[in-house]
Amino acid sequence: MASEAWRHIEILRQIRNHAVRDYYRGDYNQHNKLTEWTDRWPTFAEPSQHTTHQAISRIHDDIETLQERR
Repeated sequence: MASEAWRHIEILRQIRNHAVRDYYRGDYNQHNKLTEWTDRWPTFAEPSQHTTHQAISRIHDDIETLQERR
């Protein structure tokens, strides 16, 4: 069970890396890209969809916070 959790964490890290590389202005656009990514990399479909959407949204939240602090 713990190994499965670590596997999902690693997959979410990869999804986050793709989202950062393909950064768009709105997180909604990246949520749509997730379908493309899961077609190309089937392992991206393993974690729950809700969790993957949260990982992508967190990137946008972090960037907004950084911009506010500047």
